[in-house]
Amino acid sequence: MPSLIRLAIIGMCLVAAPAVQAQDTIIGTWVGEATQGETKFETRLTFVSPTGGVSRYPSFVCGGILAGDRRDDTYEFNETVTWGGMDEKPDGCIHGVVRLTVDGDKMKYEWSGTHNGENYSAAGELHRVKRRR
Repeated sequence: MPSLIRLAIIGMCLVAAPAVQAQDTIIGTWVGEATQGETKFETRLTFVSPTGGVSRYPSFVCGGILAGDRRDDTYEFNETVTWGGMDEKPDGCIHGVVRLTVDGDKMKYEWSGTHNGENYSAAGELHRVKRRR
């Protein structure tokens, strides 16, 4: 009988977990434009949880994995470029840190990274993509 109770508790936790995550403001897909120096580029971020997501930069033909968490009012993620990086092409994307602030359906995007001792940064604003019903 105790194992049946444990199974019931585990089941309730698994059912409740997605509802808790769905309430986090970052979950969903975000698109917009960011600027690095004089270069503007499309940015697409998708989060399935407040601790991780996927980045895509169609203009640069690259993207990666975002892993991190919320810190007060800001989310901070380490971005690991998994395709289209410097290991694949000379003008590829580099790993970095992404800081995000969500305000309703708008997101402030800040990225910073270092390559060969040189610091790079980008910033922009994204908006939430509404789900089609």
